[in-house]
Amino acid sequence: MIVTASLGFLIYLFFCFKEYNDTERLQFEGTVQDIHYDIKGDITVTIQGKVYTPISNNWAFRGKVQKGDSLIKYKNSLVIKLIKQTTKEVIIFR
Repeated sequence: MIVTASLGFLIYLFFCFKEYNDTERLQFEGTVQDIHYDIKGDITVTIQGKVYTPISNNWAFRGKVQKGDSLIKYKNSLVIKLIKQTTKEVIIFR
């Protein structure tokens, strides 16, 4: 029983680390041309004709991005900068 629980926990950690690394490797900067939220709330955006998915697993990020907003994310960083189109408000997600 303990072996099964330990194995399950290790598998969970593997997938969490993999998702963290996938998000960390993303790099984009530009205006959001298209945006979709899936059933889990993960975000897919199109910036300069390129599709990025998922761009964040930060629950506070969900629902804030709209077409026309600008997003900036640098490689090897988990920080995403959102610049609202209408108000020019800058929101930083970590």
